[in-house]
Amino acid sequence: MRVLHVNDEIGFAGGAEKNIHDVAQGLSDRGHTSDLLYARECKQGLKDFRRPFDHAYPLEEPVHKTLSRILSDSKPDVTYFHRVDNLTPLIPLMTAVPSVRMMHDVAPVCLRRHKYFPISGKTCHRPLGPWCILPCFGFLERRDRTFPIGHKSYLQHFKQMRHNRIFVRIVVSSRYMRDVLIANGFSESQIAIVPLALRDIPDQPEPIDPNSRHVLFIGTQIRSKGVDLFLKMLARLQTDFTAAIVGTGRQDQKFQGLCRQLGLQDRVEFIGWLNREQLAEQIRRARVVAVTSRAPESFNLVGSEAMGNQRPVVAFRVGGIPDWLEDGENGYLLGEQDVKTMAQRVDALLGDVALCRRLGERGREMLEERFRFNDYLDKIESLLLEASGTVDRAAATTDDP
Repeated sequence: MRVLHVNDEIGFAGGAEKNIHDVAQGLSDRGHTSDLLYARECKQGLKDFRRPFDHAYPLEEPVHKTLSRILSDSKPDVTYFHRVDNLTPLIPLMTAVPSVRMMHDVAPVCLRRHKYFPISGKTCHRPLGPWCILPCFGFLERRDRTFPIGHKSYLQHFKQMRHNRIFVRIVVSSRYMRDVLIANGFSESQIAIVPLALRDIPDQPEPIDPNSRHVLFIGTQIRSKGVDLFLKMLARLQTDFTAAIVGTGRQDQKFQGLCRQLGLQDRVEFIGWLNREQLAEQIRRARVVAVTSRAPESFNLVGSEAMGNQRPVVAFRVGGIPDWLEDGENGYLLGEQDVKTMAQRVDALLGDVALCRRLGERGREMLEERFRFNDYLDKIESLLLEASGTVDRAAATTDDP
């Protein structure tokens, strides 16, 4: 089977791109071939990201000629769409070849892209509709220009959402994402829930250092990821600690300023982007990993990274996080933006290494029971084969006398 992956970015821009890379590598290991169509480059880990792909095609103008050339050159059996903001110019590709989409986040069904209210920060449970204009002000967007505020079209976003009906199947990683799509008019029969899994986890995780008081945050430095909530939680801790924030983002200067304002600059390190080996080292240093997103996560692979390394997780109950985090089992699950209770839980973990180890060990057990990469890849491979018709063709060939 030849798969053409389609994503706006090439490179390790975030969790979605990590998943794309791991799936392409896994399919390659099973004898399939992957190509990639992308719109722009992300410099983070670009060389490593390219490895599992036979070819990487930039989406160039005129688009129709680029698509015609790629179809002729790649000859894909199926296209696998990921994070793509504008599907309209790609409809000829979506209709020429059986197409599947992995819905990595809520952006296609939310005008603000993050599914939370801008003032309260609480999760929005409404489908895409006129209320996205008022009171949500979803028609406003930030722009990296002299005038930083721009306008988005609700009608265009609604049109983009409806383009997703073309896909043979839509893959989501959690029950939350399935429910969001159904609320927006998608058929349940089009949706397949396939919980995410990591390709690389340590065979023998290093035990938690009893002297460690290190709290770790991994994520893009934007408001939806709750970097400010992480810092405010740290400011409430009664136990001595150190902390690290791994990741980059357009609001990093703002959060560094907040860190200084809270008097945490001597205990919190802003590390920036790390490759896999460097990230693994940060997780090994940690006693606890915090996921402080205010936006509803579709799944969040940071939790899987922590579980694979036997580290407990504390997180807010948003989006798909409850699919892998069970309160008191592999960490603690708190109410939305409840930094006070989260600080209490982190204090308890920093003061009790035996508790950390028990929760961390249970997290590893849950990962091995429910989130194994080979099982995940089996399901993705099966969906792609089914969509492409490769299964049916192979069966027909076998049945011929």
